[in-house]
Amino acid sequence: SEKSDREQRTKLEIIKIVAKDLTETEFMAIMGRKQDPYILGKNHDGRTVLRTNINKNAGQNCSWESEDITVSSVVAKDTYKIEVWNDNGGK
Repeated sequence: SEKSDREQRTKLEIIKIVAKDLTETEFMAIMGRKQDPYILGKNHDGRTVLRTNINKNAGQNCSWESEDITVSSVVAKDTYKIEVWNDNGGK
């Protein structure tokens, strides 16, 4: 039998992610330390399907474009949430 639209899987390739004016979550920002952001991608049920490398000392404005950002088995008609986290502090 054919798979439903919800079950059809495909590959998602992200070429570039840019984050600007991130909320300052770095505990030691007053001392000149910068955030170490990374991206989490979650599907409709909250399962993490994507995690980028940590962008060390990138601060509040950063991008991910020189790394392979691919999710190999995504559901074609699913909804995904992209979150930016600070490796030093939090969301």
